[in-house]
Amino acid sequence: MKTKIYISLLASFLFITSYSTGVYATNIYKYYIMGRIDLWELSLNKMEQQYKQNHDLLLLQEIVGTQYGYIAYLLSVKDNSKAEIILENALNHTERLLEQNPTDSKILALRGALMGFTIALNKLKAPFNGPKSLKLIDQSISLNPQNPYGYVERANALFYMPELMGGSKSKAIEVYLKAIDLFEKSSRTKNNWMYLNALMSLSNAYIAIGDSKNAKIILSKTMVLEPSFNWAKKRYEELHEN
Repeated sequence: MKTKIYISLLASFLFITSYSTGVYATNIYKYYIMGRIDLWELSLNKMEQQYKQNHDLLLLQEIVGTQYGYIAYLLSVKDNSKAEIILENALNHTERLLEQNPTDSKILALRGALMGFTIALNKLKAPFNGPKSLKLIDQSISLNPQNPYGYVERANALFYMPELMGGSKSKAIEVYLKAIDLFEKSSRTKNNWMYLNALMSLSNAYIAIGDSKNAKIILSKTMVLEPSFNWAKKRYEELHEN
């Protein structure tokens, strides 16, 4: 009888955890398309509070992905002091996750991206953290070539790296296309803000090389997928005016 009760309680706990992380993922997606970074931050704080109570690793993975997006936003608005605090926390979280599963390709890719963020905050870290970031991303792709996240971060690295260091916006486009193809083939598109973000990054890369035609095609596709996506609408309107 005790065994049955234990199994029942365990199943209930796993269901609640899965339900909670699913709700958070849905909310984060909704806030992304609304452009409500204030609600994104609020949801992140709630996830952190819940993690302190249950130490659930699935929730921790969701936290890291949310922190990754939040840090990128903070860097874009030059709030470097806040970005640095969140980044240190996110790096600690990925370290814990990789201690539990050293071959988690998504977490390896995210840690590689986080290492890249350290360079955005301090260029002097580039000689050490740059190769470390690329190694983590390559490891992610090598461990799971069907996982789109490693390709997204490889494309980001190619896009933002100086040409003298191996950066190439045209090569970045090729890799973004590969990542998007993998998202779509693996059905990882529903309520996945990282998929939409990959599409936006691709459109941004097209704009960077002066290919507004393909940028508009990608933005149109994005708006069909998510008609209420404010960022895509604004970007499309800006291109249409020029």
